[in-house]
Amino acid sequence: MPTVLIIEDDPNVCKFITVNLSQRGYRTLTATNGEDGLAQARAEQPDLILLDLKLPGADGWATLETLRADPDLLGIPVVIITASAVKEEERRARQLGAMSYLVKPISVQQLVTTVRAALGERE
Repeated sequence: MPTVLIIEDDPNVCKFITVNLSQRGYRTLTATNGEDGLAQARAEQPDLILLDLKLPGADGWATLETLRADPDLLGIPVVIITASAVKEEERRARQLGAMSYLVKPISVQQLVTTVRAALGERE
């Protein structure tokens, strides 16, 4: 069962993602800020990280940079899930190593399709 770490400070978004992924057989872990997310990533070595950019403390940008600078975490795919539809932010996220960039609100289909693609799974 693949493990997905969700780093998201909005409890409603976090619940939406957790419920929909759990129903499809994924193990989910959650963190509400970048520091806790990085600690869980190091401890659990998840198969995928879903990362919000607007977080308290170390924001998603700093968290993404740290994930990509750490040799132990470098291979974990990261999908950005954010409210920002600014194209420059999407470009920056991809340059920093994000695999995908989803703009909230997201549908269940978008979520599941993106997670499966990031994990190399077939529909």
